[in-house]
Amino acid sequence: DGLHERARAQAMLAAYQSVRPLSGAERNLLPAMLRAGALRFWISRLWDFYLPREASLLQPHDPTHFERVLRLRVEQPWTLS
Repeated sequence: DGLHERARAQAMLAAYQSVRPLSGAERNLLPAMLRAGALRFWISRLWDFYLPREASLLQPHDPTHFERVLRLRVEQPWTLS
């Protein structure tokens, strides 16, 4: 559904920050980076779906999943609490 699993995301960030805490700038940019990641995966899936390459192992996936993820990241930005 594209929604964040808040508990899982917070656990991952807590583990990361136990090794190297995020700077203030990184904390502020987290919502933008989450949108950028969703956009990158959406574009990649669109490319493979509409411009398939000859590859025996390449299976195009539905690009609408990451479109949904991106829309949710825009509408409901996730921030560290």
